[in-house]
Amino acid sequence: MKKRRRGLVVAVIIAIVGVLFGTIIYIRSDREKRKDGIQTSTNEIQLKGEAFPWNGCYRIIRADNSDLQLSFEKDTQTVKASSMSGGYANDILYDWIYDGEKITFAILRNAYNEIYVLEEVEEGNLSGTCQYMSRETAVILEKYRDTANTKEQSNQDMKRSGKEQVDLLNAYSEYKTDELVYDYTYDLNQKELYRDFINTYELDRIAEGKSDIELMMALMNWLCDICKHGSTAYYESSSIDEIVTYGKENGLNCRCLSLVLSEVMRMYGIKAKVIWCYPKDDYFDDCHVVVQAYSEKTKQWIMFDPTYRLTLQTKTGEYMDIQGLREWIRTYGYDLEGMTPESSYYLVSNEDAGYTGNAEYGFNLKDYANYMAKNLFRLKCLSKNTILGTKCFQNTYTIELIPTNYNIAGIELFKANEIDLSGKYVYSTDVDKFFKLPE
Repeated sequence: MKKRRRGLVVAVIIAIVGVLFGTIIYIRSDREKRKDGIQTSTNEIQLKGEAFPWNGCYRIIRADNSDLQLSFEKDTQTVKASSMSGGYANDILYDWIYDGEKITFAILRNAYNEIYVLEEVEEGNLSGTCQYMSRETAVILEKYRDTANTKEQSNQDMKRSGKEQVDLLNAYSEYKTDELVYDYTYDLNQKELYRDFINTYELDRIAEGKSDIELMMALMNWLCDICKHGSTAYYESSSIDEIVTYGKENGLNCRCLSLVLSEVMRMYGIKAKVIWCYPKDDYFDDCHVVVQAYSEKTKQWIMFDPTYRLTLQTKTGEYMDIQGLREWIRTYGYDLEGMTPESSYYLVSNEDAGYTGNAEYGFNLKDYANYMAKNLFRLKCLSKNTILGTKCFQNTYTIELIPTNYNIAGIELFKANEIDLSGKYVYSTDVDKFFKLPE
């Protein structure tokens, strides 16, 4: 009896140990499995756990107009992330896990982790939630291309020669009218809202006695004097006072410089807006942002580029706007190497133009034209031009001008019943409407 009882106890102990050992193995296996799906501090990762089924490129659709893009390559189990405007700090990915249905990941955004949980929905798009600073919102990632961005595909715009970029502008040179209805508005002459800011930087003194183009130039010079350009220097704030304070110490990227300049111009009654200048490729690491300001004197738009403290004129004294610069590059871009200041089509810059990050670096028209040949393929602006600094995407419409024959999969935004984003981001092929002169 005792032997039988002892044998039973031993059997129970062995069973318990077996269960515990099996559980430990299972837990370790599960942890290893999760570990296989995790890699940190990169904008490209390779999953080794569950094989996700997706292949292609996705862009985020969310009410705050974040611009996260993801690229999945099914064969190599590679995921890449990027953003167009620098709003994500180095696009650093954390803790990617795919469990066979949902993918969970984090991305560093302005020093805080932004947590996504997504799964596939109809039409191949991804849907789920995003948690950022204790706030959870619904998100959609629209599939806009069926193939992933491989290393060979990524940043093709940076690899093309200047001539190849001009070839693209000429191959995509046509626009046509469309049925989109939108209007541009400008919050003007609201100096009292900025009174402390104006007094701190003595802007009234700088603007005194100046009008129109002379005033625009003075305001651009003021900004370029106190905030140098820094390609990665981005500061997220609805206050241009905070942005400038940051910029004085750290510099500002082209987006922040242009947002500040346009806002300061509008303080003094100038109808100014920011224009995002994008390459052809739908995945890129570099673009440019400038200001388009309306001259009541000449009844035209004028391009101001605070990154280079720049305006451009023809030999006959006509100022260039963004549309005019695109057409000029299309026409004369093939002749850049042979171009000299004596050429009849040569563009004249203001005397103090030059990259603001280096006082010794002057302005080179050939270099600038080559750079802008890449960035003038697609253009984007906002319908409402207001006082929100880098939060300017709130409560407005985003219009992207694309050539008529620029067709990429998913150019029409994916609509979800849970999120009403109709009209928040629209594509237009109507160049005249996009560059419509203010009334």
